[in-house]
Amino acid sequence: MKSVLILIDNLRIGGFQRVGLDEAYGLARMGHRVKIFVLDTEKNIDSHAFLKIESDRLNENGINVEFIGNNILRQYGYLLTEQRLRKGVSLVISHSLRATVLCKLATLPFVRTIYLVSTIHQLPALSRPIQRLKRFIYAQFTDVLLAYSDAVKQDWEDRVSQSLLSRSLFRKKISVNRNGIYLDRLPVQSELPIKNVGRLIFLGRNTNWKGLNTFINLAKSDALVSFDLLLIIPEFTIDNFISMAPDLSNRVKLISSNRLEDYVPNSGDVHIYPVNYGGSAKFIESISLNCLEMACMGIPSVVTRGGLETWRDVSDFGIFVEVDWHDLHQAGNQVKCLSDSGDFCEKIEDLSAIFRIEKHLEVYRLFLSQDK
Repeated sequence: MKSVLILIDNLRIGGFQRVGLDEAYGLARMGHRVKIFVLDTEKNIDSHAFLKIESDRLNENGINVEFIGNNILRQYGYLLTEQRLRKGVSLVISHSLRATVLCKLATLPFVRTIYLVSTIHQLPALSRPIQRLKRFIYAQFTDVLLAYSDAVKQDWEDRVSQSLLSRSLFRKKISVNRNGIYLDRLPVQSELPIKNVGRLIFLGRNTNWKGLNTFINLAKSDALVSFDLLLIIPEFTIDNFISMAPDLSNRVKLISSNRLEDYVPNSGDVHIYPVNYGGSAKFIESISLNCLEMACMGIPSVVTRGGLETWRDVSDFGIFVEVDWHDLHQAGNQVKCLSDSGDFCEKIEDLSAIFRIEKHLEVYRLFLSQDK
């Protein structure tokens, strides 16, 4: 049994927070001692945050969560103390590149070393130029640099290759470690209830690039006028939705949280993830954690065209279908076709074997089993 420290900027609702927590659950199940350092203050956590809605699960797994504040000197002091208390080789998983730098500096006074593994959770194209430069510089401090998708890796390497200077400065190799799901938190059923009316599902935060407006426009298409609309959105009210789409208010049901335990899958449900990175995006990643979660519950996802590269090995399952969101008529027909075809419950076992968090953790297992 080894000690694992997970570094994360905050525990609000989001993709990197979800991955960090699922890693913690998976590692704890493997018998490791897991501690999470949050580079934030607990007062910034609201009732919708992962820390609140998953407090019981954190306690059940014996995972210690410690908020170390957002002061950089205080953060460095915590990491310095943590490294002084550690004995032998340990693993640090960083989901914050600023934390990566601080952790590397905190290990310098000691003979002991650590495995410091950092993951890039955002396409470089989505960052402002100065922020992107910082990310590239900070990434050089890690021992192992990972990307959650092929699109992130390709975007990263494409930018590094653009000049001799960038190739000289940013030599850290990056490899892909695909996301995984801690399956025990999903309301998985062997057979889904059959409903007479299909449901169109939007799951996630209400940000422009995630495509809530596309969801609203799609719901108005002729093929889907009989569909109920299910939104699972934190910090969102029915009044918010009515103000956006008053003509759809009689069809919508809102789950104002990010707890999938509150979602009851039905046969005929179809989840959409109409991500839009803008016309200048060279690389696309359209298979989100939400898509993986839905797949493990037997629910298909309709996604933005061009983003299946990371998950080519599941293309034959037919549970992820790409469309061009500029053609909402065609997209609506595709949703209707998937809904009529029923659920994918007979494929859950095979899909879960691919998406489970243990597959994602294999890269860490190597570091936990040897000395540096």
